[in-house]
Amino acid sequence: MGCGQSLIDVAENLTGIDIDGNGAVGGHLEMREEPEFELSTPMVVVPFNTFKANGRILKSLKPYRDEAFKDGKLIEYAKVVNGTGKIKPNGSLDGKLELSKQDLITIFISHRWWDVHYGTKSTKNLNNGDRGAPDWMQTIGKHPFNDERKAQPWLDLAALPPAEKNIKWKIICAGVESLIEAKGLDPEKVVLWVDWMCIYQDDQVEKLRGIMSLIKVATLCDYMLVPTEEEAFSTFNGGKSVEDIPGYGVRGWCRLENFIFSLWSELKNREVALYAVTRNGKLQHHPKVKIFKGGMPHSGDFFHLNDSGHVVMLENTMIEKYGKSKAIMECKKGADERKVDLSRSVAGAGMIRAVHIDTLFKALQTYKIETLSLQDNELGDKGAASFAKLLPNSTLTDVNLSQNGIGKEGGLALAAAIKKSKKLQVIDLSNNGEGGDENGKLFGEEIEEKLRQAAGDRVDLVLNVMEQLKAATRTRTRSSAAETSKSSFKELNRSDTKNLKRSNTKDLKSETAAPNSLDTFMF
Repeated sequence: MGCGQSLIDVAENLTGIDIDGNGAVGGHLEMREEPEFELSTPMVVVPFNTFKANGRILKSLKPYRDEAFKDGKLIEYAKVVNGTGKIKPNGSLDGKLELSKQDLITIFISHRWWDVHYGTKSTKNLNNGDRGAPDWMQTIGKHPFNDERKAQPWLDLAALPPAEKNIKWKIICAGVESLIEAKGLDPEKVVLWVDWMCIYQDDQVEKLRGIMSLIKVATLCDYMLVPTEEEAFSTFNGGKSVEDIPGYGVRGWCRLENFIFSLWSELKNREVALYAVTRNGKLQHHPKVKIFKGGMPHSGDFFHLNDSGHVVMLENTMIEKYGKSKAIMECKKGADERKVDLSRSVAGAGMIRAVHIDTLFKALQTYKIETLSLQDNELGDKGAASFAKLLPNSTLTDVNLSQNGIGKEGGLALAAAIKKSKKLQVIDLSNNGEGGDENGKLFGEEIEEKLRQAAGDRVDLVLNVMEQLKAATRTRTRSSAAETSKSSFKELNRSDTKNLKRSNTKDLKSETAAPNSLDTFMF
């Protein structure tokens, strides 16, 4: 996918979201578990049977669209009515989402454009973002990607055969048919979303709206299919890493699409229905797409440099909405035990940032959470400062902020918060800092001393492994004592309940004998 027009030129008119990830738009969001995303242009799909009959991947140009919509060969599957389809400051959708049919099975085709140097007379007069094509537009004897594949020897990739005209169209057809057979789908109800066919390619404003609506489009799809030219997939890393799909996993747009789809699947608590497809239509399922810090969409490769701005914006939007929803959902889930674990190793993506802190604390207070782990997230100094601001009056007693890239500024803010905190008993700040000073002090000697002074004997401050062990032992002791106290309370409560029942029975008998008695209970 690509677009040559600068995003900055039109972002003011086409978006209402936080572009740089600083949370400027997120301050007044409601507590909503399932986030809304922009759909400022209709989501267009093509019926699978039509796609097969076309014989190739067609480009969305006005003459084709007009005829295709008229004949039902393109369908407006989803659109927003009575509004702009953008997101309001409170996180709600401006308008109402309508689906043309409820029972369609939607498949998102996520793919790298192959013939990137392709250009025709109609595209040469436009900007560079309109050059290239998703499929091979002509047969090429020596495959253009073979040199690129040699640069990844660890994947043990065989040389690709000659690039065959319209081969991607054939692979998509084979892959969809394999999916239909494997899942028992009704082919008459299967529709595809393919960027070149479903995003306007000859209208720059509509094209940008289509890009801005990409997140919503992906979340409305049931499956994601990745066509490849591989005869078989690499066994590297078990052959299950999306990043290791040759020619796909390193691309910025490809990373973004499976990033959105996998995070949405996590929020919906379902397996990721993402399948890579070989040349002969064999499927490889990637049920748990892992997000690596070094493999984020914005760090991928781009053919058009302008595209990186779009990807950064959409990535930040997804992270913002995902993190806020994840925080609310996990706090609700942990309400009974008053404990929430949002660490990367347990909760999934591990992308809690400064932009999420206000929503997180609202959820913590609502569900009276006492124990919170944000280990291995992305708070940084800004997130630590936001956290510190809300910590003193919170319900939290046990906090883990280890491995969050917190430096001196964040450490200083947390020192002030620890000193003011009313309920805090343990805080783990290990594996933060900026490499430490010559004495091994993570935050530097001055700030580490401020942290220790703020904690005193009242709060267990963890800055290293030994302190982690000591704090864990004290936490277990406190938990054991609390459990004993809880059991005693329950026993006492049972005893009081029995006495109350006896008293109620006695008084009810008295009420029957003397209804005007002053001892009558009111229920």
